[in-house]
Amino acid sequence: MIMKRKCFFIVLVLGILVSFVACDNSMEVESLNSLSLGDENIEVAAGDSTVSFIYKGVLYTSECLVEKDSIIILNEEVRDIANQLSSLPQLVSYVSNRGVIEYFDNPYMAESWLGNPIVAMSSPMDGRHIINGATATLYDDTDYRDRSFPFTIRDGGQPISVAQFKNKPYEFNDKASSLKIIADVTPIKYEWESAPFKRIVLNLYEDENFGGNSVWFDVCNYTLAVNKPVQLEYKVPSLKSIPLTANSHRNWNDKTTSIILKYIGRNE
Repeated sequence: MIMKRKCFFIVLVLGILVSFVACDNSMEVESLNSLSLGDENIEVAAGDSTVSFIYKGVLYTSECLVEKDSIIILNEEVRDIANQLSSLPQLVSYVSNRGVIEYFDNPYMAESWLGNPIVAMSSPMDGRHIINGATATLYDDTDYRDRSFPFTIRDGGQPISVAQFKNKPYEFNDKASSLKIIADVTPIKYEWESAPFKRIVLNLYEDENFGGNSVWFDVCNYTLAVNKPVQLEYKVPSLKSIPLTANSHRNWNDKTTSIILKYIGRNE
């Protein structure tokens, strides 16, 4: 079975109420002022399930089966797209605050879309919060436990990056299992004032020096979904919930070797 829809800008997310479920994992994502998916803890047995993702403005959904360490996508078209994505050398998985994963061919295409000023101007603005910066914290264990490393970016500041987590003072290569991103915000008091569009993105890379596949999370003061709150805080209690690719049984737990925390698409 396949459900396929063409989507544009805001419409892209309007009809999406489906969380990405990679056959045996729930999308455990919590977001301030939004639905928390972290408590669902869906356990899918080796049997019927579904896989859903967005690619080039199309929402693909198919039934799938789990056999040992393999995922078998039953719909041929969805399987072909998933196989195509898995072969890309710099695949980007963008995880929205609704738990939906959207795939991009490479970081350039992902940043071009997420930082698109037309998208920003066409999207519902929070208008009540100025984002001054954000702190992203990576944790050695799930549920924000054990060692942690915070990284803070300020408005007007340069991107924060770690090219090789294996080096001191981190020695944190392939260790990240959960994360938080908390925006530093200033509420706007007067109705006639409006906050400029801000989006801060945390990129986790599978290879050192920002290479290989990556998964992106963000905080921003606008939303692509009408009547949905903006995300000023983002929590992922377990990176096990996020698959490396649409057809992969492997996940992002203990896979991060480099990171970038930066602003994209700023509208001053």
